[in-house]
Amino acid sequence: MSDQSHGDRRPAPTLPLDVLVLILSYLPRSDTATLSAFLRSSKLCYTAAAPLLYRHLHFGSPTDLHHFVGLQKASKRGQANTISRPGQGRRPPKVSNTRKKDLLKSVRTLSIKAHNDWWCNGLPELSFPNLHTLRLDLSRESPNLIHSKDQRQSCVTFRTVSPKRLVLRSLQPWPGLSPPFAPYADLIQRTTDDLVLVLGELGQPWHPALPSLLSKSLRPLSSCPAKRISIIFWTESPHIRCLRGLDSSSQRWPNLAGDFLLPFAKWALTEPRKLVMVNTGSFAFLRKSTAAAEEAVQEAVEQQLKDGIPNTIFEGYPGGQVEKERLRDVEFMTMKKYLEETDWAGVFDEKEVRPWLQVSEAEG
Repeated sequence: MSDQSHGDRRPAPTLPLDVLVLILSYLPRSDTATLSAFLRSSKLCYTAAAPLLYRHLHFGSPTDLHHFVGLQKASKRGQANTISRPGQGRRPPKVSNTRKKDLLKSVRTLSIKAHNDWWCNGLPELSFPNLHTLRLDLSRESPNLIHSKDQRQSCVTFRTVSPKRLVLRSLQPWPGLSPPFAPYADLIQRTTDDLVLVLGELGQPWHPALPSLLSKSLRPLSSCPAKRISIIFWTESPHIRCLRGLDSSSQRWPNLAGDFLLPFAKWALTEPRKLVMVNTGSFAFLRKSTAAAEEAVQEAVEQQLKDGIPNTIFEGYPGGQVEKERLRDVEFMTMKKYLEETDWAGVFDEKEVRPWLQVSEAEG
């Protein structure tokens, strides 16, 4: 006798694609393992999970490019082939797989650590048509590794990408290094909405030529179309502040404000745009710091910048009264406020901002 229930079998129920995407979108951004497993389940699952998995890409080493270029194993030791560099006479890898090319359309945030020549020549054939945020984490040891025009032309990020938001992190434009913005001038001038400059730790020694270097570096960027420029800086250095507030015995803070932050502000305000200056404070580094001490530091920093901007920003510019009206577009923020009011995910990693988030949760 045949099994009567066999004829009653029905296809397993499936969720509509939009519902599936909605469910997967609630997964934490860091849970890439679940999305990767879901990706391999079925064609429908691939369609739902792929855009979510590849919406935020982080490249921290040459081997991270395997998502798209499919690096081959070079030896029995299982090491990947070295990505060709400019001048080596080898053509960079290409993406021939149509599915991999389609994944590029899903990339919304692209984060690149230590932007140097292996990246420049890693993906020359690709483009990111829907890219919103491009974040470049410059190496602390060698923050300006891109010098030659050939290197810049070989990098897709300099040739084709026009991000809405550009984030340059760990900027350290000290004398002795190449001009800090020269490699990124074309890219900055293609950034349409938001330019974020995250300043690195102060270099040693402080050199009197720094203001001149900054002025020369910023001059070519006068046509930057960004509607908003954010300058994020630290005051946790013991050379700049102490637990009781600003360390008046040190010249590091006056130098930072007068020779570094104010030239940035002067450049930003040459065009009518929003300027946000964010002091991150020291929650992440000085655990003994009290809320009262932090508030005192924030107020002192903000007041010194407010005093300095009217006196230095518009020096040498015609129509002083007109330009001074742009001061209304200057906003000073604490790190806590910046995290509450902006989309910080493309600027900071979650572990970097956890101390401030914990403070916000405790206050809530």
